[in-house]
Amino acid sequence: MNKKIIITISTILGLTVVVGGFLIFQKTRNQGMVNNQQKQKVEVVKNNENESKQEIENQEKDNQSNQEKVEELKVEDIDTSNWKDYCNQEYGFCVKYPEGWEYGNIYEDNKSWSIGFSEKNKQYEYEGGGFDAVEIYISFKENESLFKKRLKKWQEVYGVKVSEVYINNIKGYYYTGFGEGIIIPQIENKNFEVSISSIIMTTDEVTKDVRPVLQGMIESFKFTK
Repeated sequence: MNKKIIITISTILGLTVVVGGFLIFQKTRNQGMVNNQQKQKVEVVKNNENESKQEIENQEKDNQSNQEKVEELKVEDIDTSNWKDYCNQEYGFCVKYPEGWEYGNIYEDNKSWSIGFSEKNKQYEYEGGGFDAVEIYISFKENESLFKKRLKKWQEVYGVKVSEVYINNIKGYYYTGFGEGIIIPQIENKNFEVSISSIIMTTDEVTKDVRPVLQGMIESFKFTK
């Protein structure tokens, strides 16, 4: 066979082997990259699943912790038969308050409305200011979701104790530890949240005088429309 032909054939075979080897290497490399990418995606999914699972577990622990903080508070039965009535036609509610007490200090803007109740000509000193014993406060433009976030913050940050109660078939949340009172979230046919509360019960003496009135007012509260 001609030597030139032999060299040519050898060259072609050599190139074929080189090209084939390169293609095999490239395919193997690409496949490895694909496998690695798939593996990374699987790891990312697993990590996300683990993070989600951890978040759920943490949330469950938080909920359990919050539930452990909740103290079942009983709103005592108070005789309000000789109390006077305060009714508000604009917001559609009535509440009783004791003889010898009066209401006043009405405050109103486009976000809230409030009225204070105290013994006649008496206010309480608290943080450098004079306050009524009990306040009814109406807050507009806040839905139940925002209310629950606020309540959760009170529990976690301020250690407030909360229990769910029903007053005249109205669901509310009685709380102590950051003032004391009941919050009635926005309910059907109402575009506002109501609270009946006291912030001045900082001593045993004041608490002994004010708590029965606060709870009696809460028990008597009802919507009229």
